Amino acid sequence: MACEYLFLLSYFIYKIIFFENVKGFTLEFKKNGEKGKVYSDFVVSELKRIGYQVHAELINFGDYGIPQKRTRFILVGVRKDICNSN
Repeated sequence: MACEYLFLLSYFIYKIIFFENVKGFTLEFKKNGEKGKVYSDFVVSELKRIGYQVHAELINFGDYGIPQKRTRFILVGVRKDICNSN
């Protein structure tokens, strides 16, 4: 799924992107007994490669008034040409 998301972003090149996922997106996955990639690191590096300045972190929504502890992976990306135009 992450690869399809990145394909769309590289094709359309939006000015600003917002991405939200579960906390597990930041964990290493194992496939066929071998150590897998951390999906969040892969997405961040690919977004930087295609021209975005990226900020990503885990956010506990309970810290912002949501009545439950819910930690989510949040990523915001801005095209580098927009960031550098100031």
